[in-house]
Amino acid sequence: MQAAAVCELDECTAQCATCAGWTCSDAGQECRDADKDAVTGLNTWVCVCAAPRVGVSAPTKVAVCTLDECLSHAGTCTAAGQTCFDPDIAVAALGDWECRCAPPAAQSATGQAADCSHDECGPNGATCAAAGQDCVDGDHRTLGDWTCQCHSPWDGVGKQAPASMCTHDECESFGAVCPDGQDCADGSHEDAGDWACVCKNDAAVNATGAPALCEVDECADACATCAGSTCDDAGQTCTDMDTKAASLRDWVCACPPPTSAVPAVTSAQHCFYDECDDDAVCGAAGQECVDGNWNVNGDWACRCRHPETGNATGAAAACALDECYYHSATCSDEAQQCFDPSDSTEGDWECHCPALAAHAVAEPADCTPPPESECGNATNAAVCGSHQTCEDPDWTSSDDWICACVAPAWGTPGQQGPAPHCILDECDAQCAASHCAGATCGTGRCVDPAPVPESTKDWRCVCAAPAVGEAVAAPANCTLDECTAVCAHCASNGT
Repeated sequence: MQAAAVCELDECTAQCATCAGWTCSDAGQECRDADKDAVTGLNTWVCVCAAPRVGVSAPTKVAVCTLDECLSHAGTCTAAGQTCFDPDIAVAALGDWECRCAPPAAQSATGQAADCSHDECGPNGATCAAAGQDCVDGDHRTLGDWTCQCHSPWDGVGKQAPASMCTHDECESFGAVCPDGQDCADGSHEDAGDWACVCKNDAAVNATGAPALCEVDECADACATCAGSTCDDAGQTCTDMDTKAASLRDWVCACPPPTSAVPAVTSAQHCFYDECDDDAVCGAAGQECVDGNWNVNGDWACRCRHPETGNATGAAAACALDECYYHSATCSDEAQQCFDPSDSTEGDWECHCPALAAHAVAEPADCTPPPESECGNATNAAVCGSHQTCEDPDWTSSDDWICACVAPAWGTPGQQGPAPHCILDECDAQCAASHCAGATCGTGRCVDPAPVPESTKDWRCVCAAPAVGEAVAAPANCTLDECTAVCAHCASNGT
């Protein structure tokens, strides 16, 4: 009896219902049939991932391949003394491999060697600091090379431990403190603060940590009896009459020319020089000469005389005149506002109606409301009086007329009656009428005792302290008695 034949079927290469066909090759994988028995070995073929990918499928399935990129890139990491790690070996997650530094460094880098620099002074700095020294790690890529170094400018180094001794010649740092005629000497290079300045002409005379008093120029040196900036601050010249160390408190301040005064000993002198004494510019222009600081040259100025405005330092001023200063009453008598559109053109002042757009040049305007306005009613207009104006916001409506304050006065309007309170502070910077103070008071203080429209031109200029003086509706003539006042150059300052 003959044995039955064993028939084989390679399902990876044959064509049959259970065969793989192109299933594996279409996925870029290799087909393998481990059991080729044509009867019992059907449906046993698998797909195997192509190297360097790894993975074997279940029978008759496509394999799920994985790829540890460190198989290809580990050399990059190991060449730098690092470890390669692929956090996701899925084929779809390519390019995520990384190099990891060896402890104690904790850095890593994706797709390249990491920068494993490590400052050893982080964990070891306290060792140096406890000794009052600095920790220095010369190469952050090399372990075990940190040192303790003495604080600059002190010298001394300890390897992985504090330096045993710090030394320094303090004269290298402080030698410049000792002036000409003195030497710097440091008695011990191990102790701080023991350097001294020693007089060359007498070694017994010295001072620790400071210049020795071999000679004292009280004008140039710094000492308890020295002038410091006393003379310079006053624009004066300091002279030490005797610079011997034993001769103190003999420095004097002298006034600079063209001022003159008796030199003051150990204090600034009061130097009198009013540059306006030599004025040949302001007076010729019909202007006032003002010298703001007698201790400063070149600060004199020409100031226009009231009511003109303007000033200029070191030259005649270009004066301007608001014609409303002279003609304001012409307008205000008719409850109108005066306006000068140009301070350089004569005769162009205007009277403006407060409630209408009408105005007239060099005379009162016709401010008669139209017949259809409730303010055309003489009775209503008379209710508002001479310092308020009747306004009818809507000629088509009745009983909506008001009494409004005439600019530059302001206040809450009165409904069918006088405004309860109109305010006109002639010192207010926003007050542009010709009777207002404007900048007339200069550095002085402007005071309006009765800030109402019924009382104008009663503002006063009051001099800034310590000067005294005031004037009504004009610049004040300020005076200063330096014998009684309190100021930097007054007698009360100790002179």
